[in-house]
Amino acid sequence: MIKRTNLLTLKPKTLDHNIIDRINQRQVQMLIHSCIYYTFQTSVIPDATFDRWAKELVQLQSQYPEETKQTLYYTQFIGWDGTTGYRLNTYMWEKKAEWLIEQYDKK
Repeated sequence: MIKRTNLLTLKPKTLDHNIIDRINQRQVQMLIHSCIYYTFQTSVIPDATFDRWAKELVQLQSQYPEETKQTLYYTQFIGWDGTTGYRLNTYMWEKKAEWLIEQYDKK
């Protein structure tokens, strides 16, 4: 006998919005700091910090694929392995990057 499942009674998986927020945060950080590094040839954070954030982002995206699909920059990070931000589309972040560089230089 085949057991049938009533699709109307299946509960959709609840997304964790804290995870979505964290992934969004890390994606934005990768975009901005990649822009600073590759467009302006400078850095305002240590390489080790970028690497730590990148590793965390890759892990979160792997562990929470459904939440990742709900992030603002999901398509930019498809297949991204965290080793470099060189191929990320950072054009829209140039003004923010310039501002961060200015703030860093004031210190």
